[in-house]
Amino acid sequence: MKNRRSEGTDLHIQEAPPELALPNQTPPSQIIDDEDERPVVGYFKHRQEEVLAALDLGEITDITWGEGGPVEELVSHFLKNGFLKKALRSFPDPRKNYEVPMECLLLAPILQRLNDKHSLLLAPYLLNSGSLISELGYNPRILEEGFNQRNKYERKTAFHGETLKHVLNAVDAEGMIQWWNQGLFSSWQEQAKLAVGEEGVTRKFILDGMKLEVPAHLKHKYVGAGTVRNDDGTYSHGYKLVWMQQILIPKKRKPKKNPSEKEREKEARLMKPRGILVGLRIGPIEEHDQSLGKWLLQEFPFQQKDELIFDRGFIDGNWFDELHEKKGIEIFAPLRRNMKITKEAVLKAQLHPEEWKPHPTRADQWIQTLHPEDLKSWSECKNLKSGVIVRWKDKAGVFDEVVFVSTKENLSPEEILATYDLRSRIEETHRQLKIFQGIETLPSKKWEQVIFRVLMGIFAFNLLTLYLLSERSENLEEAKTLKTLKQKREYQPEPLAVVYTETSFAVLPSRALIRRTVLIEDSTIRKKIATVLE
Repeated sequence: MKNRRSEGTDLHIQEAPPELALPNQTPPSQIIDDEDERPVVGYFKHRQEEVLAALDLGEITDITWGEGGPVEELVSHFLKNGFLKKALRSFPDPRKNYEVPMECLLLAPILQRLNDKHSLLLAPYLLNSGSLISELGYNPRILEEGFNQRNKYERKTAFHGETLKHVLNAVDAEGMIQWWNQGLFSSWQEQAKLAVGEEGVTRKFILDGMKLEVPAHLKHKYVGAGTVRNDDGTYSHGYKLVWMQQILIPKKRKPKKNPSEKEREKEARLMKPRGILVGLRIGPIEEHDQSLGKWLLQEFPFQQKDELIFDRGFIDGNWFDELHEKKGIEIFAPLRRNMKITKEAVLKAQLHPEEWKPHPTRADQWIQTLHPEDLKSWSECKNLKSGVIVRWKDKAGVFDEVVFVSTKENLSPEEILATYDLRSRIEETHRQLKIFQGIETLPSKKWEQVIFRVLMGIFAFNLLTLYLLSERSENLEEAKTLKTLKQKREYQPEPLAVVYTETSFAVLPSRALIRRTVLIEDSTIRKKIATVLE
């Protein structure tokens, strides 16, 4: 078999879309997977010793060469632990009969997002690795032979991009959102525990919004897009995203003896919290963050004492009380300067200048504790228990203040500020999604495909985050994006060989394969292996 690459732009129809498949049609090449009775093409398993024993006898069917690279290694990591196949199979498939399994359909766009490619029709070209297909559980021959024999032209990919397009035309948009918000949540928790340990998976969440803008002259073509007037008088067009990010704390590392200042700074950077996106709502760009946030939080699987960090755009005292009283959520939020509670806190602090003390992490800033009795003037929110006021001088040398509050009892000012500072993680997430994954590039203007595009983007973002948290190689420690991951990955000139029998595969370094083959004394067996390589 030839090693498949992603190049090529041939878009001839290779197979009829799944909706045109004959009812209950099961091609002879398919078998039934015991797991859920879905049709599976040439189901494969990784059996290293068994396949190597077959190699020694010349009883193999194929050998391919894996190109490797950081993206393939990342995806392989989540295929081997079983997460990726299970998660993709749970996608709300609208098809009653099909030939291309859902996990194969969705792995292609995930690979596409990890490689920062955009065309939905060209996504199947990224599914070109025999080793990944094998780890997914399928015969790598499907990369050349496909899932049926109805193609009119020579195959370039395992399936045609139109197949995925037809699925998205039939899928329920709300079903995809529910799949992400509820169907995948427990699976993300399991993967987070594998990456950082149970103690590193916090119950701290950040709620935040982001604009997903589209060109003004195309706005009318994007289904569900809207228009909003900005503070500077300009207009933005597109969508509003509000999502929930869960904070993860990296595993503690064994400290070095007598570390240098540079090494201590590096260690501090490595221990900074990261986050995965576990909830999402999307609407037209003019929709307020608060309305989308309320919709998202209403259905989110919170636990008692979970901590939720807001910014000023979500301030609603009655809502905060409802979340605290009915769901047991602890709220952390800054208050607006024009609120009565803020004005009274500033006045009280001015009357007690002796109570100012230095900010715990920021030079030239000062803090003062706010007690429960100082927080009662916000009549709409009756559950505030802790607070702190922060003061600094602006560029003109004038004092400015901001008040942070929480419903959690007996918090010190340092604890409140440390929790709210976690909000900076969502800003870094926005930057990565926009710059390194091009989440604002929306090739399709259909509502379902816009949602799908966003979901595949944040799916890829979560995979990368968890992979970097679990990967402890010295060359990967400070990688934050796929770009830096590729830069820091050591060059590996020796490709991996993937050896196949009819039902199994094994992976080994190419030199090990050559050495093992050369040492076979029986010339007949060596010729059989040579025939496979032709």
